[in-house]
Amino acid sequence: MNNSNFSKGMKMLEEYYNTKLTDANIDIYWSRLKDYDDKIFEGIIIECIDTLRFFPKIADIKDIIKEKENKYSEIKDNMPLLTEHLRKGE
Repeated sequence: MNNSNFSKGMKMLEEYYNTKLTDANIDIYWSRLKDYDDKIFEGIIIECIDTLRFFPKIADIKDIIKEKENKYSEIKDNMPLLTEHLRKGE
């Protein structure tokens, strides 16, 4: 992800949760989350705002990402079965 999108997402979290992170905290979040895709990160920020009551820790963010990956994997794994059912008109 690029640093600009990361900064924008973190500012959204700071505003929503009325929390100000130190530069050191932001560096820690960046070091642990920088390898994720911009679009994934943007979606996760919205998910955090919609579902979490408190400012998310890195583990909270990674848990949401993992949950989304698991759901995607499940859908992907079941796609051949769904396609077969649709082909048969079931």
